[in-house]
Amino acid sequence: MGVEGFKKEYVCDMGIDIDLMADYFGKKLGTSKARVRSTTNFSKMAEMKLKKDKVGWYIMMHEGQGRLKEWVDKIVTSGQLGAVGDAPPNLLEELELGRSDMDLGGDDPEDDHLGGIQVEV
Repeated sequence: MGVEGFKKEYVCDMGIDIDLMADYFGKKLGTSKARVRSTTNFSKMAEMKLKKDKVGWYIMMHEGQGRLKEWVDKIVTSGQLGAVGDAPPNLLEELELGRSDMDLGGDDPEDDHLGGIQVEV
C-alpha cells in the first residue's frame, strides 16, 4: 500500500453543499444579522406561528431553572447522585492483571499496542 496507494486521493469540493445550506438558512432565518435577531412570532423554519411559552429554550430559561434546581437538590440530598445498579466487576482482577500490566510504556497516546499482554478468550 504505502504512499503509492494514496496518490489519487483528493478533497471533495463541498462548496455547492455549503451554498445550498447558506441559501436555505438565509430564507428561513434571514440574510443579515439584523434580520436574524428580529423579533417575530412566525417561524419560517417551522412554518407556523409560535407561542413563546411553548418553546423549549424559553421554558428552560424562565420556568425550567427552578424545576431543574429542585430536581438536582433532591437527587443530591437523597444520596442517589452517581451510577445506578451494581458496581462493575474488577476486570483487572478477573484477568489476573495488575495496574503495572496496563502500562503501555509509550508516551504516544495514539500508540494502541497492548504492550505485549495477550489474553486468551
